[in-house]
Amino acid sequence: MLKLSGGSMMSIEKFIRASDIAIINYLGRRNPSITDNENYFYFNRGSALTVVAHLDTVRKAGKVELINDNGVLSNKNGILGADDRAGIFLLSKAFKMDCNILVTNYEETGGKGVSKFVKDYPEACSGTKFFIELDRQGIDNYVTYTELPTSYKLILETLDFKEEYGSFSDITILSGHYLVPSINIGVGYYNQHTAKEYLDLQDLARAGRNLKLLLRTKWQHEKITKALDYDSYGYEFDDSYGYEFDDVLYDELDLYGITDDFQKIKDKIINSDKLRRLIESEILNLVT
Repeated sequence: MLKLSGGSMMSIEKFIRASDIAIINYLGRRNPSITDNENYFYFNRGSALTVVAHLDTVRKAGKVELINDNGVLSNKNGILGADDRAGIFLLSKAFKMDCNILVTNYEETGGKGVSKFVKDYPEACSGTKFFIELDRQGIDNYVTYTELPTSYKLILETLDFKEEYGSFSDITILSGHYLVPSINIGVGYYNQHTAKEYLDLQDLARAGRNLKLLLRTKWQHEKITKALDYDSYGYEFDDSYGYEFDDVLYDELDLYGITDDFQKIKDKIINSDKLRRLIESEILNLVT
């Protein structure tokens, strides 16, 4: 549970139901070190570690009717929005831990919030040696969009984290700007960006435990020499990042309300040149 002003409490359910404006107001009341009250909220607490999450979702506003099926949350009306409200919920717990905190907006439309953050305050995170983002499906896993020092990989393996592959998140831009390592860890949501999205509350709790482990670990501070090569914060959907076009196409169709059952019309869609061009032109606005 999360304590808000006036002594009220905010649970994961309330985080998920909350509008973007409600989350922005909550963050503003926590007195961030740096903010423009829309794109970014940075809490500099003098740590070498910075935890990151984004407040925006791809869910339609006012469409949340939660179902709790034995500890598994879903939205009766479609997309749940646990991507990334689960990360925001866990990040709220990090105020009690030894780390800096960065909340961004508009990650789902190409990292616009974090891009503005590094443009407005290019030295704000210069003391950070490692970024940890809470914006990944599954549990006990991590992805990195940069080169990762061998010592970091060995530690993560010792902590029973499995390396997976992803396309983009805010730390892509942060690591590219500051040239320090970063990882994005699973926080317990699944099937993000689709009507089948759900959040496993046991996995969410486990993700909180994983965050504590990472923040208590002694990391050797190593610079990197390069980050993911992307064009204007575009996305690479080749095999090296573990993305298959059909999976991304499914997410895009669901996001735009074209269909709830991709498989039934898959062949028809794939053979439609006009729709394919529409999907491919819009796909650079999606992040995972």
